[in-house]
Amino acid sequence: MVEDRLLDDVGYTPNAKVNFISLGYLQMTGRYQLTGSPDQHTAKLSKPDTVLKFDMHENIYRLRTEHVPGDMVMAALKHDMGSKKQMELLHQRFGHAFIHTVKRLAHKFHVGVTLNAKGLTSYECVACAEAKAKRMTHVRIQKRDSKPLQVLMLAICSIRPATTGGCSMFLFVVDEATRFKWAFLIPNKGEATFLLMNRLRTQLREYKVERLWGDQGGDF
Repeated sequence: MVEDRLLDDVGYTPNAKVNFISLGYLQMTGRYQLTGSPDQHTAKLSKPDTVLKFDMHENIYRLRTEHVPGDMVMAALKHDMGSKKQMELLHQRFGHAFIHTVKRLAHKFHVGVTLNAKGLTSYECVACAEAKAKRMTHVRIQKRDSKPLQVLMLAICSIRPATTGGCSMFLFVVDEATRFKWAFLIPNKGEATFLLMNRLRTQLREYKVERLWGDQGGDF
C-alpha cells in the first residue's frame, strides 16, 4: 500500500548515501507508537494501518525500502530561508543555545549563512522542549545541611586534550550547605584522594567534614 506522508521541517541533502529519519520526530508528528524487541536489535513504529520495522546494523536502526517506479514521487522545494528557519539553523549550530543568546551571537559573528540578525524570529525547539519536560532522576532533598563543609559532593571529570602541565582530569567539589565550588587539576584519579585530604588538613582545619557524596564510580 502506498500512501502520502508529508514531513515538515525536513532537510534534504542530494549527495547523502542514506536518509536519516528521527524516530522521535515520527512519534510526535506521525502519531506512531515505538516498540522494541527484547534484545534491542529491532524497533517498530506502528499505528492501526501501518507498521515500520527497523533492524539495527552498525549501531544504526535501518529501514529497508523498495523502489516503486511511477507510484512514488519525492520533491523538495528550494526557497529563501525565513526568519524562523534561520533561527532554527542558528539555534542548532550554536548547540541549542538560549534564543536571546543566539540573537546576540548572530550580531557579533559570521555564522556561515547570509541572514538578517535583527529579523530573527523565536521558535519552539522540539528537542529542547522534550529535555525540559523530563522528570528529575532523584527527588529534591527536603532538608539541606547548614554547616559549611559538613557534606561535600565530589566528581572527577576528564579533559580532552590534556593541559600543558599533563593534567587530563579535574576534581570537582561542591559544598552542600553553601554551594561553594572548587575545581582542582589532577594528572590521574589516584591523585584525587591525596589532594582533597591535604587541602582539608592544611587550609580548612577549622571545619569538620562528616560525609562525602560521590557517583559510586570507585574513585575514592
